[in-house]
Amino acid sequence: MKIHSSQYIQANKLYKTQAQPTTVQEDKKDKVEISKEALKLNAQTSKVKEERLQELKQQIEQGTYEFQPEKTAQAILSAWKESGVIK
Repeated sequence: MKIHSSQYIQANKLYKTQAQPTTVQEDKKDKVEISKEALKLNAQTSKVKEERLQELKQQIEQGTYEFQPEKTAQAILSAWKESGVIK
């Protein structure tokens, strides 16, 4: 069966008239509120992490840092178990 260009154009026009126009939804923005307590806790946690990081950097620079692979592996396994990655 041959389709001539005029048949194609007519079919295309028919499709366009039957296609439903998409509705444009209003831009909705999500809003997140963080409590003052959460902000304080985050600041305290960040301070502790920064102190620990500086401590580790100093130990590495001085050559006194001792890597404990067993302890590291155990911490990773515990984190995976808590998060449900492994049972």
